[in-house]
Amino acid sequence: MSTMFKIFIGNVNFKTTEDQLRKVFEPHMTIEDLVIARDPETGQSKGYGFVMTRDEQQGREAMEKIGKFFMDNRLVYLREAGGKNRPRRKPKRRPSNRPQNSRRRPYPRSGGSGPRHDLNPTIIKPNVTGYTRDSDNTSNTEANRPQGDSR
Repeated sequence: MSTMFKIFIGNVNFKTTEDQLRKVFEPHMTIEDLVIARDPETGQSKGYGFVMTRDEQQGREAMEKIGKFFMDNRLVYLREAGGKNRPRRKPKRRPSNRPQNSRRRPYPRSGGSGPRHDLNPTIIKPNVTGYTRDSDNTSNTEANRPQGDSR
């Protein structure tokens, strides 16, 4: 029993047909089977496919010659398809100095409850009546205070 060499075709446009892909691979290798993965309910392409050949050497040479290519405004890429024997790539994990269960931020990314980062920061100085920006030209005199403020 001979094994099939399987090539994964990624980032395929949803409108690309199997015949279009066949025209790309036929000059470089003998195609045994070519499949674009489709949703079983809708029949729409999932954006990837596979091409199979019986000759592994021919398949590897075709992958090297074709490499990445543009088809239907998408950069399509190739790689050897995974299988039971292909080692799975583990994601790289960065070492961290913080405890494993600690939170990354003391405030959420959005919502405005965290510190404000302006493109043009101004210095904020404490004042008798509160805080005022260094760029403010107002003084805290009796005339500038709101009525009813009895400080």
